[in-house]
Amino acid sequence: MGEMVMLVNHTRREFVGSHLEFCKPGEWTFRVVAGAMTTWYMLRHRDDDVRFFGDYQEDKEFGTLVREYRDATETVIASMVEEGILADHGRVFVDETDPENVYLRDIRPRREFFYPPPEELAYWTL
Repeated sequence: MGEMVMLVNHTRREFVGSHLEFCKPGEWTFRVVAGAMTTWYMLRHRDDDVRFFGDYQEDKEFGTLVREYRDATETVIASMVEEGILADHGRVFVDETDPENVYLRDIRPRREFFYPPPEELAYWTL
């Protein structure tokens, strides 16, 4: 399946990365929303110990982080939506057997923040 990573702030004891459509290093790198969230978060927490942490780095430590650290994903998304950077389109996937815990968010960039618009990026990169 490949390594899964999340953005972890060890100073604040929180992480960003739950219920998002990207979790692998390549997805964090090449998805517009992932890049925007990473940059936005790191610019606001410049003095903190913020880095990506993967599930292959000391498996026991990764599980501890997820259980003990606060999930700041919703707070980050809400702030970025409020600032007009991202748009929240609800949920793209929901597991009917556990809809409160197993789902993926449909977060997209706001058009006016990106040129060319995300749907035209393939055309511009040829």
